[in-house]
Amino acid sequence: MTSATTLFKELLNVNDTIIDDIKVSKNHYDEKVLIARIHPRKGQQWKCPICGKRCKVYDQPYEERR
Repeated sequence: MTSATTLFKELLNVNDTIIDDIKVSKNHYDEKVLIARIHPRKGQQWKCPICGKRCKVYDQPYEERR
């Protein structure tokens, strides 16, 4: 049996991450949306999204997935 965390990682395509919280909420159109709070595993933090080398924190793109 697959755990809920593993299932959400597969559905959201977020590898090398830790899922902190997942909740279902309504947006301003009164539609249900899934909100997931995640952060990278320690070994994956501060890596360039293009080449994979370590980089400064301000070089990280902010991305919100819904």
